[in-house]
Amino acid sequence: MRDQAWLENALVEVWNKHFSDIIRVNPIAIRWGRKSGQRLGSIILTKEGVSRITITSLFKDEGIPEYIIYETIAHELIHYIHGFSSKIKRTFKYPHQGGIIRIEMEKRGLGTTYRKTKTWMRRNWTAYVLAHRRANPPKKRKRPNIKRFFRIRFV
Repeated sequence: MRDQAWLENALVEVWNKHFSDIIRVNPIAIRWGRKSGQRLGSIILTKEGVSRITITSLFKDEGIPEYIIYETIAHELIHYIHGFSSKIKRTFKYPHQGGIIRIEMEKRGLGTTYRKTKTWMRRNWTAYVLAHRRANPPKKRKRPNIKRFFRIRFV
């Protein structure tokens, strides 16, 4: 299993290889998030001024190729350098405007990784997520007792 230290090293590796020309205006942190089959990664700017990247915990599985995680991290870093969830001036109105992610991946030497990831995801991701859900069904959440919440007591 991949742990937090592995994820932080992956961020450093991607930054040093492909984003070293960018000045970090604010700190960047990375962490594992919830297990999600749809949202693979996200980036937010915290109240403390840290850009925090969150990666789906499904990527902890060694069966997922490393290049997919690197591509996801690079995707979120592209949002960072374009001013989304960072203190850098925003360069586009929308984060995926005009296929800018693909264009930036090509520009930064990640074009092959981008295409390999798209192909792998198209061929394998749905089956992987379905198999994972069958093996680990989501826990049922107990619904709050609305009647008890709104119970009026007369004394």
